[in-house]
Amino acid sequence: METEKRTSPWVYVALAAVIILSLACGLVVGGVGGYLVGRKGAHVSRTPPPTALAPQATSTPVPAEPESQRPERFIFPRFAYGALVRSVTEGGPADKAGVKVGDIIVAVDDEPLSPERDLRTVIQSHRPGDHVELTIVRPGDMVRGRAERKIEVELGSQRDEQGKTVAFLGVTVAEIGRGMFAEPED
Repeated sequence: METEKRTSPWVYVALAAVIILSLACGLVVGGVGGYLVGRKGAHVSRTPPPTALAPQATSTPVPAEPESQRPERFIFPRFAYGALVRSVTEGGPADKAGVKVGDIIVAVDDEPLSPERDLRTVIQSHRPGDHVELTIVRPGDMVRGRAERKIEVELGSQRDEQGKTVAFLGVTVAEIGRGMFAEPED
C-alpha cells in the first residue's frame, strides 16, 4: 500500500511569489540598465568640430538706405474692412495686374469694402472685361512709408453655379474686419 504525498498549497503560493518578485526585479534592473546605456549613447562630445568641415560665415553687404527715405515709424493704414488675399490664380486678371498673396484689398473704384459690400459682391456687379481700380495695402509697403497702392485690373470671365458668365478677379480672400491695423496711440 502506497501512501500518496500531497503538496501543500503554500508551496504553490511561495513559488508564485518568487516568480512575480523575479519579474519585478528584472523589470527594475532592465529599466535602470536601459536608462544608463541610453545616457551614455546620447553623450555629446564637447570638442569643437574640425575647422575644415565648418562652413565659413559670409556677410552679404546691404546697401545703406539714405536717412531721408527712412520712415520715422511704420505707417498703419486706416480701414474698417478688407479682403486678405490668400491665393492668386496664376495667369488670372489679378495675377496679371500684380496682386500678390498677403495684399489686403480695402476698396474697389475708391469705394471702401464693408460687410454689406464685400469683394465678391462688388466684382460680380461688374461685367467681364470691365476695368476696376483696386486699392490695396501691401504689408511691406507699411515699412517703406507707403500705406496704400492702386492697381488697375481688367476683369476676366468664368461660369457661376448656374452656368451664367460672370466677372472674375482670380483671387481667394479672407475677410478681415475692424481692429486690424488700427492706428497706435502715441
